[in-house]
Amino acid sequence: MIGLGVAGVEEFLTIALIKEDFSGFFVVILLVFPIYLVIVYFSSKIIDYFWEKEVADIIYFFTYGITGLLIEWVLIGLSPWSNPEAHPGVMFIFQVGMFSFWVTISFAPRILIDERKKFSNPRKTMLKFYISYFVIVYSIAFLLPPNLRFVILIPLIITGYSLMNIFYIMYFMTSFKKTEPK
Repeated sequence: MIGLGVAGVEEFLTIALIKEDFSGFFVVILLVFPIYLVIVYFSSKIIDYFWEKEVADIIYFFTYGITGLLIEWVLIGLSPWSNPEAHPGVMFIFQVGMFSFWVTISFAPRILIDERKKFSNPRKTMLKFYISYFVIVYSIAFLLPPNLRFVILIPLIITGYSLMNIFYIMYFMTSFKKTEPK
């Protein structure tokens, strides 16, 4: 459910507000993402079975980020080569943002349900950032005229999800510290 909520935050902005396709939003949220997240859930059990938690987290991070990029490239058509006229730097930033989005819907729930004490601070900090950032983005979104939503919201979405990587790095750094705080 957490992953679905995270996906819904972004998909509402891009599908419902930017594309103005509310039925498409509901199809994606009620059909596509639940299927994806069920696959993530069961495949994560396999990852967890074969590797210790710290290594499994890193494998998890890259597996689902790359899987998400493959979905974007193959099924949605947003590959780096889909627009040869695009500036390579802009295309790279766009790809990092998409990778970060897929990591977030897959990995952020894993962090949020990790109840070990040493993750209390990274977990709270990540959640505060995510909620605050997207409350601001949504406030901007509803104030914008429809013709400006794409050019303003897409960079904000990419920035927000890319910044989430800071919290994943905090989580990994904390994860490799073997002692629990008192």
